[in-house]
Amino acid sequence: PAAARHSALRQVAGGFAFQLSNPKAIFFWIAIASVGALHTVSPAALLLFLAGAFAISFGGHAGWALLLSSAPFRRLYARARRGVETALGCFFALTALKLAAARP
Repeated sequence: PAAARHSALRQVAGGFAFQLSNPKAIFFWIAIASVGALHTVSPAALLLFLAGAFAISFGGHAGWALLLSSAPFRRLYARARRGVETALGCFFALTALKLAAARP
């Protein structure tokens, strides 16, 4: 596979860059930060918040990466791929039609 040709560090750096450029992730963390009213918090609490947010995000993404790259999951997806992609294609096509037909 193409992914096997790249070093682990390069794959991690690519995933990190992808996350940094993901607007959904950026807006999520901005929303989380705004709830904490960062201007009124102590530097120690801010550091604890940032460390916790990093740990949660890193742990969650690492967990998904390990699960989705495992041999059993890859075999399961290989068998179900056609159905999954067909279902998603139909869903997105119907959603696009609904958006195109919607009146402002």
